[in-house]
Amino acid sequence: MNEATLQRIEELTEKVNQLLLARETVPAPITVTEPEDEFITTRAPASELKIYPMLKDALPSIEEDFFRIQLTEEERKDAIYSCPRNSITRHVKNLSGLIKRPPNTPIPKARAIGATLAATSGVPVENIVSHAFWSNYNMFDTYYRLDRSTQSNMTEAVLPLE
Repeated sequence: MNEATLQRIEELTEKVNQLLLARETVPAPITVTEPEDEFITTRAPASELKIYPMLKDALPSIEEDFFRIQLTEEERKDAIYSCPRNSITRHVKNLSGLIKRPPNTPIPKARAIGATLAATSGVPVENIVSHAFWSNYNMFDTYYRLDRSTQSNMTEAVLPLE
């Protein structure tokens, strides 16, 4: 090896030794053990969420309380119980199975299809997004994954209108 390489190795070795010495001289943190109380549960601290400015510009209603209930309790119950659940589920599964999609992809969920149809029929985006806050994360992940996997119109990818 040439002289410059050997000198550089010596400099690096000296720096490593200094770092090791500095690490040895730093005192270890002191841990205080507190008696365990079965009635106290430690939880993660709460976080305050702030809205991204770009999202606020795109969806002005996001600052409103989007968890508010828009229907009265009676109206909500009427909407839920007016049709038997197993009948709706059977129809949705039958229709979802007919949708054209790339091979080895899951059948899109009914709510994803609904969001797509709502968007194409002129429903404002902020209404669809605020509705999505009530939805299951996995369903919308599947919806967006399908959207990313097809480089075409989402309506044609999810529900061909031929």
